[in-house]
Amino acid sequence: MLRNSLNLFSNFTYFLEDPSRGDQIQQSERRTTAGGRLTYRRLGNLLERHTESAVGVQVRRDWLSPVGLYRTAARQRLETTREDRVGQTVGGVFAQTEVEWTRRLRTTVGLRADLYQFSVTANNPLNSGDGVDGLVSPKFGAAYGLSRGTELYLNAGMGYHSNDARGGVIRVDPVSGEAVDPVTPLVRAYGAEIGFRTGPVPNLVEISQGGVTSLLDG
Repeated sequence: MLRNSLNLFSNFTYFLEDPSRGDQIQQSERRTTAGGRLTYRRLGNLLERHTESAVGVQVRRDWLSPVGLYRTAARQRLETTREDRVGQTVGGVFAQTEVEWTRRLRTTVGLRADLYQFSVTANNPLNSGDGVDGLVSPKFGAAYGLSRGTELYLNAGMGYHSNDARGGVIRVDPVSGEAVDPVTPLVRAYGAEIGFRTGPVPNLVEISQGGVTSLLDG
């Protein structure tokens, strides 16, 4: 379990909106996070080729109480722009199989399904609500050995970006009071990378062009 807090004071417009008190704001957050991950791996064969498969589940729960935006002067709160209590849960199930086709070539295919549930209690009841969204993300990877300790790799697949839960239920702008449209909770993302990794020199673990991302990661 993790607990963290944030207090960020900033002033981007100085005295533009409030000539007498200034435009300083405070962003504040108190968050508690808990979660875990369980993975089962198994060796096997496919078309007489060695395989390593894995399946698992991953869960994370966040409690934000409160998370707020305030007008301030000299770091003293003057008024509340918005203050919310948010609970959100992200759960995922995943599976992948790596096949060693030859001593040099291996491939990995994976599939991951994620579910995002959230609940917002706002100081403005119009911006309170619950929501849920989910996505399924296939992924693929391949690696080809050039020599002992050096190989080329290719990874490609789908993922997602999760938007702020408050944006998923918002109905009115907390400053102007004007009607606004909620955002999509989970937004589809696409990614690919190609590069190489090597370990021919003692104490040199990896050189890569692009990052290396496990297919099990979101």
